[in-house]
Amino acid sequence: MISVKEILITPGHFFEKKCREEASLKVPVLIVLITAVISGISAYIVSGKTIEAMGSGLEGYAFIASLFGFAVAFIGMFISWAIWALAFLVMIYILKGTATFKQLAEVAGYGFIPQIFGGIITTAIMMTSIQNLVIPATSNMQEIEVAMKAFTTSAPMMAASFVSIIFTIWSANIWLFGIKESSGLEFKKAAICVGVPLVIFIILSLSSFVM
Repeated sequence: MISVKEILITPGHFFEKKCREEASLKVPVLIVLITAVISGISAYIVSGKTIEAMGSGLEGYAFIASLFGFAVAFIGMFISWAIWALAFLVMIYILKGTATFKQLAEVAGYGFIPQIFGGIITTAIMMTSIQNLVIPATSNMQEIEVAMKAFTTSAPMMAASFVSIIFTIWSANIWLFGIKESSGLEFKKAAICVGVPLVIFIILSLSSFVM
C-alpha cells in the first residue's frame, strides 16, 4: 500500500524500500493521469473563456477551443513526465550513475504528487483571473496580442506561475531521494541530477514575464 504522506514528508524512507522492488509504473501512471486531468480542466476553462472574450462572432468556437485546450494540456502532462525522466537519465549517465528509464519514470511519476495540489490551486487562480479578461472587439491582431500579453503577465497569472514553481520544487525534493536510491549516486550528485533540469524549468517558467 502506497503512503502518500510518506512520499511527501519522508521520501528518502519511501524510496529506500521502493527501490528494492522491481520498478512498476501502475501507480505513477495514475498519479500523472490525475495531474493531467486537473491541468486539462484548467486549460479547458481558460481556452473557452478566452475565445468568448474575443467576441466578434467567435463565441461558437469556444467549445472547440476548450476541447483542444484540454487535449493539449492533458497530453502535455504525460510528455512532461517523459521529459523529466529523460532529463534525469541523461544527468545520471553524465555523472556515471546507473538507472533505467523505467526506474526514473517511476521516480518522476511519484514526484508528481505535489503537482496535484499545485494544479488545484493554479486552476482556482486561473478561474478567478479569467473572469477579468477583456479583449477589444477588433480584428486587429496587434491589439488582441497586447490584451493577451497584459493578461498573461498580470498579477494572478504570475501568482499561478510561482505556485507551479513552488510545487515543482517540492516535487524535486521527492525526485532527489528517488534518484539517489535508484541510481546509486551520492546525495550531492543526485542533487545535481535534479537541480539542473529544475533550474532550466524555472527559467523557462519565468521567461514569459521578462520577454
